[in-house]
Amino acid sequence: SDIAKITDSAIVRGHAIVRDSAVIAGCADINEEAEISENAYVGGKARVFDEAKISGKAAVFGETCIMGYAKVAGISKVYEKASIMGHAAVLGAAQVYGESCVTDYAVVANMAKVFGKPVVGGHSQILNRAQVSGEANLYGYSLVGDNAHVYGKAFLDKEVKVLGNAQVYDKTQLLGKITISDNVRVHGDFSFIGNVEIL
Repeated sequence: SDIAKITDSAIVRGHAIVRDSAVIAGCADINEEAEISENAYVGGKARVFDEAKISGKAAVFGETCIMGYAKVAGISKVYEKASIMGHAAVLGAAQVYGESCVTDYAVVANMAKVFGKPVVGGHSQILNRAQVSGEANLYGYSLVGDNAHVYGKAFLDKEVKVLGNAQVYDKTQLLGKITISDNVRVHGDFSFIGNVEIL
């Protein structure tokens, strides 16, 4: 039967909705217009507010903050001190953790992982089994897919695509319509600006 559970010292207030078989536990704080539904779990010291939605079998715990119009769904996990805000979405079996920030209209989906202290914003997409970590910053319409990894203090903006098994790291800056793919590694302390393909 569908019976939502609120246990421990968890708080649900404002116009927040907890329904279906959702579980709110620990010291979680659900506030304002937030909605927790289906078989979702929110625990630890997680805070979910504004009009954020947690659904499916998603799990949000640790000291996370989910706010704005953010969505966490599927069997995804958001934990430790990660923040999901704006209109961002974490979907599928994706994981966002560490002190990561996913914001604006960014999407982390499939089996992708975002961890460490990166900021993924704009309309960026982290898909498939791709990883973004370290202190990387992604904006614009950046796409990291396949098994690619962006890390270190890499900075991507505009229409950058990192695909295949490519790696972008160190202090590399990629700005423009740039595609990095296959097994290419781009690293160091330099910038690519404009229309570039490295295959």
